[in-house]
Amino acid sequence: MDDKTTEGTLTRRAFLAAAGGAAAALLLPEPLVAGPARTPAPPVPAEEWRGVWISRFEWTSGSGDDVSGRLARMMRSLAQGNFNAVVFQVRGQGDTLYPSSIEPWSPMLSASARAIDPASVAIREARRNGLQFHAWLNLLVVWQSREKRPPTDPRHPFFRFANPSDPARATGVVRDAARRPITYGDSDYTWLSPGNPEVEAYCRAVVLDFIRRHQVDGLHWDDRTAMPHGASHDPVSLERWKGRGNPMGLGDLREWQRDQLSRMLSNIHAAATAEQPRLLVSASPFGIYDKNRVPGYGRFKDCVHDFNTDGEAWLRDGIIDALMPQIYWKDGGRAPDFSTLARDWNDHNRSGRPVWPGSALGDYGGLQPLRGVQESYVRLARQLRMGGNTFFSYSAAPDAEWASARGFLYPSKAAVPVPPLRKAPQTGQVLGLVRDRSGRPLRDVWVSLEGRRYVHLSAADGFYAIPSVPPGTRKIVFDAGNGQRVERTVPVRRGAAVRVDITG
Repeated sequence: MDDKTTEGTLTRRAFLAAAGGAAAALLLPEPLVAGPARTPAPPVPAEEWRGVWISRFEWTSGSGDDVSGRLARMMRSLAQGNFNAVVFQVRGQGDTLYPSSIEPWSPMLSASARAIDPASVAIREARRNGLQFHAWLNLLVVWQSREKRPPTDPRHPFFRFANPSDPARATGVVRDAARRPITYGDSDYTWLSPGNPEVEAYCRAVVLDFIRRHQVDGLHWDDRTAMPHGASHDPVSLERWKGRGNPMGLGDLREWQRDQLSRMLSNIHAAATAEQPRLLVSASPFGIYDKNRVPGYGRFKDCVHDFNTDGEAWLRDGIIDALMPQIYWKDGGRAPDFSTLARDWNDHNRSGRPVWPGSALGDYGGLQPLRGVQESYVRLARQLRMGGNTFFSYSAAPDAEWASARGFLYPSKAAVPVPPLRKAPQTGQVLGLVRDRSGRPLRDVWVSLEGRRYVHLSAADGFYAIPSVPPGTRKIVFDAGNGQRVERTVPVRRGAAVRVDITG
């Protein structure tokens, strides 16, 4: 990014444009200057989510000592302000901000910064200051270049999935209706297609590699876990949509790919929580879920129609434990506004899982300071019993402003709430691998729970997962087509993962 202030942090406006994802590209009316109407101040709860997003643009510049000092200062300031969690970016665009056996280092980090493993330093500083650490990874974005230049490192996954110099091999990248790869599309990003099982297996491997190296409290997917170009006409997706990859018989390609994204997130959630059961998996979709159900919002973009995502289904199906929608507009008389959208998300949430609304300290250039404006958002979330708030993002306010929040926003400390369905789970999950007799993975095997209509699929590496399985003795059916069918009966316990591998 070019528009930087000292220590590599972006100006408020430039940062929101650079780090705000697809949301920042919207042409939206400027909000009025008038402040929001005040709501009654409910009591400060003993448990409350008080999270702050920290993007890679905010801490990566300079030497290892620079990075270490900046991370220590950030975590200390947030702890002094009685915040209790950070949502900290560790992967941006197919390269990492931690040592990885799968992907190269991000070019944003200097050699000396790489030497300290900055993700580990951030985790250590968060722990030292009593903050939960939720690792934020971009999943479907594999590269960004305003100059439309490929990465310099030949190990980068861009060359595996999207290399424009070899379109025949670029089977993982999103393609337009003419089946041309969209190498530099929305926000100059290259997006991967969740309809390709190789993409799903790769992203899952990246996530598992990270959590095996770092003990964290949660994983987080942001608004780039989406499909801003609509339906992808890549050859793998089209073949699967018309065949074994479409067990539900979905006739609309967009709907099928939205379902494929949900399947991808479901598999990642199952695999990650099977290894670390206490992990909380969250997501921050675009702040308008369905523009057609909010009066006067039909001219704006939304999750369902424009970014082809369904965060409410993710909550309902238990493949996301908490949602932090990016409601980055402020109140003041013009739509969109924070209060209307926070209420909309809350009113339609029947999942038993929390929605912690996300607000911005800078609304596409408009100032939304902690004092006054953000106070009103916290009061509203308490009034609606939403359980907490998330703030975007650290560099939009100085260290002292975050520390001063204890004087007006959070006068006392609060524990991070454990969502009820994570504290006392009502279901278990079944997962495993499906292989042929020679040990090769079988893709698109239909895996179903007896008595349930929805059919799950095995991925490119043979992995499958069935979330939210009621406790008891359950029958799982594996159907590879051509009359190849296997049944297994398994005992399922609340809060436990049962592994069932199939070879046949």
